[in-house]
Amino acid sequence: MDQTILPPILTAVPFLAVFGGALGHRIHGVEGIPYLSFILPGLLVMTVAGQAFANCSTSLFQAKNEGYIEDVLTSPLRSWQLALSYMNGGLLRGLSAALAVALLALPFAQEGAGPATTIVCLLLTGVVFSSLGVITGIWADTFDQHAFVANIVITPLALVGGVFFSARTLHEPWSTLTRVDPLYYLVDATRPGSPACTRPRSWLRSRSQPSSRSPAWGRRSRCSRMAGGSSREPAQLPRDPPCTGG
Repeated sequence: MDQTILPPILTAVPFLAVFGGALGHRIHGVEGIPYLSFILPGLLVMTVAGQAFANCSTSLFQAKNEGYIEDVLTSPLRSWQLALSYMNGGLLRGLSAALAVALLALPFAQEGAGPATTIVCLLLTGVVFSSLGVITGIWADTFDQHAFVANIVITPLALVGGVFFSARTLHEPWSTLTRVDPLYYLVDATRPGSPACTRPRSWLRSRSQPSSRSPAWGRRSRCSRMAGGSSREPAQLPRDPPCTGG
């Protein structure tokens, strides 16, 4: 408990206190969302990613370093079953830590994305980073190799993933750099009112409305002009004066 759940809570609480509490009064909202509600999904994704990776990579690295990996390998389990077991452990630790952080922060957050979308994104984050943790634990032979992946890969991905800012408000090249980060899309999908959900609807509405530049509208305009006038009334021919008897 003190090594699995408490550290991520102590890491996330200062972020919520400093950015959500202290700066939240100065930053009224980002993209129409209160700042605390804006950063909370990113903190949940960051918590799952960090804890899932740390659990898998550290467990395998310590087992190799201390020599008890032989006991694990002599068990009547296949290789994929061992890897899946480590991944399940990392996924469970990441989701438990994110649940604890969410229970702490949700009373202060006004709104969030749909529960189904949030759960799917957190599950996908846990699967990806627990897999990366298993690969790192198998590959790393020294503590420097293990720390290299944790400090040079995981930490920058979490900080550049748009947790505390919106990529749509950045200038180049920072906007492109943020959009290259795969964590950005997981963070953005869990936010309330995410453009990932609203953009297709607006696109469909714009496609359903006729445009003056569309081919069908152009064909109708040409046909109406050939018929003698588009939106104007057809010209009236002059009438002959009535004949009067002599």
